Amino acid sequence: MQRSVLALTCAIGVIGANSLVLSPISGTVAKGLAAAGPADVLIASAAYGVATALSALALAPLSDRLGADRVLTWALAAVCLGLIGSAVTPNLTGLSLAQGLAGMGAGAALPAIYGLAAVVAPPGRAAQTMGTVLTGWTLSLVAGVSLSAVVAEVVGWRGVFAILGGLAALLLAWTTTTQFTDVPRGHRTSPLSALRVQGIGRALLSAGLTMLAFYGVYNYTGPHIVSELGAPTWIAGMLALTYGGGFGAAVLLDSQIDRIGARRAAPAVFAVLMTIYGAIALTAGQLWVLLAVGFGWGIINHLSLNLIVGRLTALDPAQRGAILGLYSAVTYAAVTIGTLGFRPAYDAAGLAACAWIAVVLVAAMVTEAATRKA
Repeated sequence: MQRSVLALTCAIGVIGANSLVLSPISGTVAKGLAAAGPADVLIASAAYGVATALSALALAPLSDRLGADRVLTWALAAVCLGLIGSAVTPNLTGLSLAQGLAGMGAGAALPAIYGLAAVVAPPGRAAQTMGTVLTGWTLSLVAGVSLSAVVAEVVGWRGVFAILGGLAALLLAWTTTTQFTDVPRGHRTSPLSALRVQGIGRALLSAGLTMLAFYGVYNYTGPHIVSELGAPTWIAGMLALTYGGGFGAAVLLDSQIDRIGARRAAPAVFAVLMTIYGAIALTAGQLWVLLAVGFGWGIINHLSLNLIVGRLTALDPAQRGAILGLYSAVTYAAVTIGTLGFRPAYDAAGLAACAWIAVVLVAAMVTEAATRKA
């Protein structure tokens, strides 16, 4: 169990790092590819996001038919090729295509990882196991946001993708030789069949509200800290570190979900998340307080995601791949919708307005969790 859980955690770390790494090094990449500017480089990020969402819908159901372990192996191979392609591409078009390939692999890999986490979890430790796997996102935050700029300065931006490609290759070898027992197979599923599972609508609604609130606030913390508070860019990166530190530290609390029960814990956890967004709104103008709140934000968001993903994996084990594919599609849709939808509020009234909108969204989550019957 320890070997398999560690492999799944590291897989999320590498996949998540690639999803975050392009933004902080976009200026260096733009110079290397003779692009017009950093914003043009983010076209490759958009290609990654679209490919991930489409792949999650189309390919994640293969985990139910062929087994999540096999799909993870093929998906990591695609991620590895995409990262290597990103390292050697001669132009922006090639980078976009390579990131699209990596996104295709990520869209199939993430549902498979979450599904395998549910499979390998010992009885009575489902939340603790899922929480451990989710800490892979902490690895991606540290590597993707904090180390990428440093690595790009030392070995160049191509070296960043080459290192990630090498790590993906090692993970591919690791997961290929890892034994995953009792993996469900032989179930023909699709996004449509998953949508007919009892309780899926409310579970996806809760997931969507979580992601809209997070991305609608998190994506504007950097511009707020730099443009509104006048702090240097590296301070904006500190928020990612404090958030990531809290997200990782929350693994110590995951066992409490198993002890209390997910259904009983959810309303309380979401209520605290709502309070965190309220605190962000009230402390938006106080830089160091905002950074401290970021640590608590990471803790509660970790527990919230654990509850949401755990709920989805338990709905129908035979359709776990298709269900988690819908979850990944909802997540990546929320990245776009949250960023664009919160922009008018940010332009009009700053980060505090975004945080108050998040309070309203999470309040709906609290209501859903408190009135949930199944």
